[in-house]
Amino acid sequence: MTWGYHLQLKIHLVSCVEKWNEVDKKTGDIIKKHSQHQWISSIRIHIDNVHEFCNLGARKIGLMENSMNTEKHRGYHDEHAFSYNWNAMQGFH
Repeated sequence: MTWGYHLQLKIHLVSCVEKWNEVDKKTGDIIKKHSQHQWISSIRIHIDNVHEFCNLGARKIGLMENSMNTEKHRGYHDEHAFSYNWNAMQGFH
């Protein structure tokens, strides 16, 4: 997909629908479950790298976002970068 007015950027989209069965612990019945995820990337996604991109890479983003959310809202009150130097900010995290 091409996005933008003045600067045309190529972005790549992928959507994943997962379906699985679980056993209800109380009744023993089979419960059908599903989840859906979408990702946007500047990296071209194709059949040869979709598994690596979605299952191995993109899910780790959630871990990083949760870590940053902890720093901001769960006691650390990290509301700014603490530096204007990019290398210093990378070292901080």
